[in-house]
Amino acid sequence: MRLPGLRSRLLWLAFASMVPVLALCVLLAWILLERETELVRDGALTRNRAVASAVDAKLDGHLAALRALGTLQALEQGDLQAFKDAATRAQAAQPHWRNVLLVDESGRQLLNLRLPPGAALPTEDESELPSLREVLATGESRIGNVGRGPVSGYVGIPVQIRVQVAGQPRALKLIIDPQAFAVLMTSQELPRTWAAAIVDGNGKFIARTPPRPPGELASTGLRAAIRESRSGWMTIRTLEGTDAQQAFVGSALSPWTIAVAIPKEEMLAGARRAALWLALGTVLSTAVAGGLALALGRRVARPIHTLARAAHDVGSGDVTALLDDVAQRPGFAEALEVNRALQHAVQSLREREALQERERVALREADQAKNEFLAMLGHELRNPLSAITTSAQVLRISKPGADTGALAHQVIERQARQMSRLVEDLMDISRLATGKLRLELELLDLCAVVDRAIETWRHGNTQRDVRVTLHCGPTWVRIDRARIEQILVNLLENAAKFSPKGGTIDVEVRTHGEHALLEVRDHGQGIAAEDLALIFETFYQGTQSLHRPQGGLGLGLALVKRLAELHGGGVQAHSDGDGLGTTMTVQLPLAVAQAQREPGSDAPRLVQGRRVLVVEDNDDGRLALETMLRLQGHQVEAVGGGLAALEAVQRRAPEVAIIDIGLPDIDGWEVARRIAQMAPVPRPLLVAISGFGQHEDKERSRQAGFDLHMTKPVDPAALCDVLHSANTQGSAAV
Repeated sequence: MRLPGLRSRLLWLAFASMVPVLALCVLLAWILLERETELVRDGALTRNRAVASAVDAKLDGHLAALRALGTLQALEQGDLQAFKDAATRAQAAQPHWRNVLLVDESGRQLLNLRLPPGAALPTEDESELPSLREVLATGESRIGNVGRGPVSGYVGIPVQIRVQVAGQPRALKLIIDPQAFAVLMTSQELPRTWAAAIVDGNGKFIARTPPRPPGELASTGLRAAIRESRSGWMTIRTLEGTDAQQAFVGSALSPWTIAVAIPKEEMLAGARRAALWLALGTVLSTAVAGGLALALGRRVARPIHTLARAAHDVGSGDVTALLDDVAQRPGFAEALEVNRALQHAVQSLREREALQERERVALREADQAKNEFLAMLGHELRNPLSAITTSAQVLRISKPGADTGALAHQVIERQARQMSRLVEDLMDISRLATGKLRLELELLDLCAVVDRAIETWRHGNTQRDVRVTLHCGPTWVRIDRARIEQILVNLLENAAKFSPKGGTIDVEVRTHGEHALLEVRDHGQGIAAEDLALIFETFYQGTQSLHRPQGGLGLGLALVKRLAELHGGGVQAHSDGDGLGTTMTVQLPLAVAQAQREPGSDAPRLVQGRRVLVVEDNDDGRLALETMLRLQGHQVEAVGGGLAALEAVQRRAPEVAIIDIGLPDIDGWEVARRIAQMAPVPRPLLVAISGFGQHEDKERSRQAGFDLHMTKPVDPAALCDVLHSANTQGSAAV
């Protein structure tokens, strides 16, 4: 069976399309009429809003002038004669100001520019009193409706604001000539066949084109529409007897309405012409379609075969033959476009395969980096663990008081600090990555903070055979003391690792412009130029031998960079080359104001034994903490649960309670809350210890009633400082 060809189908399509096209012509003509009507209506509403905006702008200008008049010093001081002179000058400059009045809350006029000096001043009409009292009560300006004055009989529009006269609230009232708005309507240059009007809240004309007397009532239909809505579209018959469509919109500053009416014939004339041309064009297009179907059918049929070959060639990626064939057939650009699209598809397929290969390589590299980091972490943790395990065995077999025991103690302390620092660095990197690390800023002398940090580092790193020198003067900055000390300790650790034995590390604090500079210089092996741009990256370390003499996880300098940036500063590294040392410079913003050290802030604290309660569910941790506190001279009771802790508080009334948050029965927060409710037992100083040290954890401890939150592993020196500062009422200078 032979199927119909493409050309015959195109011919039948052309003939079959004539009937629906004619129907479509009728539908489009109707839609066009409706659309044209909507466009005219939208245009009328837009023009109406423009007129309303002009009216509001005019009213706003009069209000601004009236408010300026109301702020005159003569009025505030009650000098009505001086104010009258100023108001008279202002009225002379405003051609449409008919009068300026000053009225009290009873409606009695205190000033009237139209009356001569000594004349009796009238009282406001009863109908004006509600709006007058509303202005005095709320302080809001009010624009009234058109009306006649009680004395002059002139038609005017009142505008009122509240002013202070000798400390008393009064209403300052401006009477505007409606002619001001008639001029405004004329300036809008509306078509002559249109009718436009400004109508007040009572349905009376303020101004109109064609003109009508101010105060005359508008048509019944317009007044009814205004009462129902602030804006809309309606069919009316104008006062001139013309059928029209009218748009109206309310003023934003007043109870007025602006209305614009367009004759119906004018609205539909353009739409009818457009519909006629649409019908003629549709009929002509349908007639031409049949003739073109035959001609175009021939031009379309041949390139179809070319497109089929193109689809066949896509699989092999060879489209050269199609390009040559299409190039020999001018006039069929679409086939060339399809061919280019097929080429692009082949290229995209190849790029996708290449991208997948790059992703596989990146995954392998990431997996390798993870394995290298875990291996490095295991190496760094096993070294101190090995030393601690060996030292513990030395303590077990050495005689009491032997030098080997003291040496083992020192090794355990150093290696425990090293492990604690590694864990803290990992936690800080995690907090920085998740945005949970927060600074507690204080106004401090950077020199004093650095001096204290160096001294602390010296005492904790006696095995480092290096000398640290400090050059500084008072330099005031807003910083987090603990984080700046952490920055300096990391820089000192880094400098000490790469300094020769007996070497010197120079620390200097100075100012440069609006910044404070903290410089740490060593005279060690220096940094290669290719490493300078990478040393502040997380986990990055320069090349080391297998035994890793410098050690570390590559976190210290990354923490320095992120912490400096959190303070609004930065850090830079400089090295002149191999063996020429390295200079690390931390830049911090200087504080605006200087601070004064409190007298006696450096006075030594008195050591005094305390009654201490230790609450810790870990047996080894509880025993170690209890033993340390007893050796420091404190009276210690240790328990392993929250309920036992509550009994101990009632029984012994300790001065200090050190409570672990994670307990097996009730948690440490609940223990703190119950201790606060005990009576008449004196409340001890409550110290929380926890492996969680985020800001949210500390805040929860504070809300539960703890005085202090310390993160495990607890620094023995810091805990000793807390105990020595506590007084018998359960507070501490911390």
